[in-house]
Amino acid sequence: MTTKIQDLISTYLKAREEFLAQGKEAIGALFKQFFLDNPGVKSIRWEQYSPWFNDGDECVFSVRSPVFTNAETWDDISWGEYDGEDGDTVWIWGDDTYKIVGAQPSAEEVKAMTELNNLIQSSALEDVFHDLFGNHARVTVTAAGIDVDEANHD
Repeated sequence: MTTKIQDLISTYLKAREEFLAQGKEAIGALFKQFFLDNPGVKSIRWEQYSPWFNDGDECVFSVRSPVFTNAETWDDISWGEYDGEDGDTVWIWGDDTYKIVGAQPSAEEVKAMTELNNLIQSSALEDVFHDLFGNHARVTVTAAGIDVDEANHD
């Protein structure tokens, strides 16, 4: 009996490992193609986590709304906010954040960002993103690759 359970666990772990490797490759290819097709978009960032407290309700992991930008760096952009300066050509776009400072994304970029936004936030990918990037994570994607940092959230 124990051997059957051990075999089952081994089969599961191997399948999970293979799935995650294929998922990582597919997600990487998706983002690479997105940046090739939309060179005006320089970066995508989102947070994903389980809340620490939820007024007595279950604390459930979720992927938060991604933010897209044409900025070369996030150094001068705080999460969801950017006041900018006169003459700036930076835009920030997301379904709960849409800030234009002196420029705006093209209609084609908005369409592509909307489609990718919907995919990133799809419930079907939540478990995959959890396993690929972790819980309490801030994920930043550029044409150069994917960076994952710890998310600081309340």
